[in-house]
Amino acid sequence: MTIQKSLGVVLLASATAVSALAADNLIFNGGFELGTAGFEVNKNLRPDTNPTLVFEGAVLDSADKVSGNQSLKIPNRFAEFMELYARGVTLKPNTTYTFSLSMRTDVDALSVTPLVVANDFKPARGRTFTVGKTWKRFSYSLTTGPFKVAGETSPVAVAEDAPPPAVRGSAIWIRTNLDAANQSAGPANTLWFDDLQLIEGTATVFAPTAEVEAAVTVAKDLYVEGDGLVGVTTVVRNTSARVVRGSVALRLEEEEGASAKTVAGFDLTLAAGESRTVTQSVLVDRFGSFTIVPDLRFDATVDALPAWFSRVGKYVAAEAHVDLSTTFCISNNDGLGSGYGPKGTMLGRNASADDFLTLYAKMGGRMMRLWDSGYPVNWNTNEATARGVFTDTYSDLVVDKLYNHGIALVPVLGGSWITPITVDKDHKLKHPQWLVDSSISVTAGSGFAGEGYRAFLPPDDYWRSHVARMVNRYKGKVTHWEIMNEPNIWIYPPTPIGGDGKEIPWVSGSDAAIKAQAEQYVAYLQSAAEEIRAADPTAKIVGFCPTGDMGSRSTVPFIAGGIAAGGLNYADVVSFHPYSAAHLGSQNPADTALAAIRAETAKARPDVPPLEHRGVLPQRGRPPGRFGFRAASTRCFARAHRPGRGRGAIVQRRRLGAVEEDDQSRVPRGRDVPLAALGQLRRV
Repeated sequence: MTIQKSLGVVLLASATAVSALAADNLIFNGGFELGTAGFEVNKNLRPDTNPTLVFEGAVLDSADKVSGNQSLKIPNRFAEFMELYARGVTLKPNTTYTFSLSMRTDVDALSVTPLVVANDFKPARGRTFTVGKTWKRFSYSLTTGPFKVAGETSPVAVAEDAPPPAVRGSAIWIRTNLDAANQSAGPANTLWFDDLQLIEGTATVFAPTAEVEAAVTVAKDLYVEGDGLVGVTTVVRNTSARVVRGSVALRLEEEEGASAKTVAGFDLTLAAGESRTVTQSVLVDRFGSFTIVPDLRFDATVDALPAWFSRVGKYVAAEAHVDLSTTFCISNNDGLGSGYGPKGTMLGRNASADDFLTLYAKMGGRMMRLWDSGYPVNWNTNEATARGVFTDTYSDLVVDKLYNHGIALVPVLGGSWITPITVDKDHKLKHPQWLVDSSISVTAGSGFAGEGYRAFLPPDDYWRSHVARMVNRYKGKVTHWEIMNEPNIWIYPPTPIGGDGKEIPWVSGSDAAIKAQAEQYVAYLQSAAEEIRAADPTAKIVGFCPTGDMGSRSTVPFIAGGIAAGGLNYADVVSFHPYSAAHLGSQNPADTALAAIRAETAKARPDVPPLEHRGVLPQRGRPPGRFGFRAASTRCFARAHRPGRGRGAIVQRRRLGAVEEDDQSRVPRGRDVPLAALGQLRRV
């Protein structure tokens, strides 16, 4: 959230800027007098109680409130795990805060857990309250510790005479209908909220964030070429007991390309307690990701929330289902579930799954790599309780929904075979217990071991039967199968034994370790390839998939070791993740890695193309008329489908073959583009 706080002069800060005034309420629009601005709702939609997967979001209730004109009401007829997100806040190190809020429900007792979540402390700071049918004020205190410093793996103290720490983003989550096993629980209900507050110190009496609060919204998250002007609504409220005067200027900022400019504005005089709504139309004639920032200048303190949207060229699908081997398309690393919520549910990110996929398709999204989001088409979903006991309902639902929206899915078979060394509240089992118990326990390298995790190697016959079953079940709807995720940072063979009978630990990153890792991976890749080709001879196999994440520098050596072990006999495409080196200015640029991988594959099989997962920004606001749909960006995902975050996603794509990524000027706009390329969006 861009926050402005000052007296008379507006201070513009970043999405998680430190408040200029001490002891302020950090939760913007905590009384919901500006509507739902700054808040979003996630629900894990349950096919068992909600077979049509209806999404019911937050609504305003002017008849039932604690203060002001309205409260926020969230219906939950289907007893679904729900989270209410507030926009990001910034906390100081070694400081005590109090989180307070008013709640009521329509059932006798409902467990509700407010949380303050941040990367700088674990676990999240929260408390579970029992909410009843009458309004009640709830509160708890939390104290932050020292914050982490970039490059450090553990918190470090901040010297008293040091400048304030860099931007420290924290999130406010309020969740309900979830049990200790991360499954949907509790009764169907309706839950009301009012007067949310997070404040330094111990105060619990609600106060607004500033004397003048303002929020900007846009009529749509995504504008497509031909949609016309952008509808912008600004709501300004005087929370004080006096008359205030000032002005509002709306500044259009572009993520890449043109300089910021003022596109609308107005003067205001507001009586005590008065709110004013102003609707205007703004011309945006470029493609890209945009922010409309309200620049407030009043004789009062101010706090404001901007609006985010994207504008893209019109995409018209030429085919109901694309051939990923020949057709360029936008994609993302996602799914329709949640990485931590109840299994077998479909995530509604401030909208239904169908709304999400419709928005996705408007940007030319024709592919989705199924990872980090519910893990369908995998052991931990399809064969979770015992070997040979299959539960395919959720995977069938995901595959069918994506297929029916014309989105080609790429499942990641096997995933990452990482499991806790010791299962506890901070290290939960994510793979079936029967599978872990039947597998060989091996190291996952020093990085994972330091976090309390190890790897396991399933029996080959178990692996083969799982792969064959998945391919047979979904052939015709799945054409590309990726084998494992980032194995170079976790897969190891059993520890070798020396002549003295003692184990010789693998040295992570050493030539010997990388060679052994690649050979172990290729053994599983070969088994998978044989089963896939037997079940569906037309299917394509995406192999290797190393990463430069977590400090790894083994991307190219891992692929080279795999090729030396015969891996190209079992892969139609070589994939890799240069997440730590996506830019040309990186120490090890992705293009350098791509060239090295091309050189390695050319030695053995020139026909096997590399497939790159890469960060790409929109086309710097390119005006309509020249391949406009490539400018498709996903800032709108951040607003409508990434709750609690004020930033957008980064457009990524994957590419196959030797076609350069920007060699597209002669391709007609609005068509599926045969560039032998795939695309991917990465959540940020």
